[in-house]
Amino acid sequence: VFVEDEIRIYYGASDWYFFDWRKGGLAMATLGKDRWAGYAQQDKKRPAILTTVPLGLKGKVFVTADIEGSMTVSLIDSEGGVIAVSDPVSENCTGHALTWDREFNPEKRKGVRLKFKLDRAKLYSFNLK
Repeated sequence: VFVEDEIRIYYGASDWYFFDWRKGGLAMATLGKDRWAGYAQQDKKRPAILTTVPLGLKGKVFVTADIEGSMTVSLIDSEGGVIAVSDPVSENCTGHALTWDREFNPEKRKGVRLKFKLDRAKLYSFNLK
């Protein structure tokens, strides 16, 4: 069940198999929206780097992440050059639109890679709109 920015999963549990009398109950687990699984650094002393395959960038980049430190995203062109770097994200966010350190036309960019730098952060999802 979806409630605002939360996913609620209701389930039954018992102390034995599903036949005969037993003690049981109804329980609820919650997840944040778009937080089924995420990427995080293994060593908290070193940032994690994640780089996507080439993508068609047509507009904004949105991220969902839990942040203790910070996260930045670099746009990398097909030659390996940096198109722009996002302003640091330093708070937990759901569907946050990234802002950039310089202007660029996303519609003229094909084959762009996103390079995520996670410093005490967990990236759950990103999408392009």
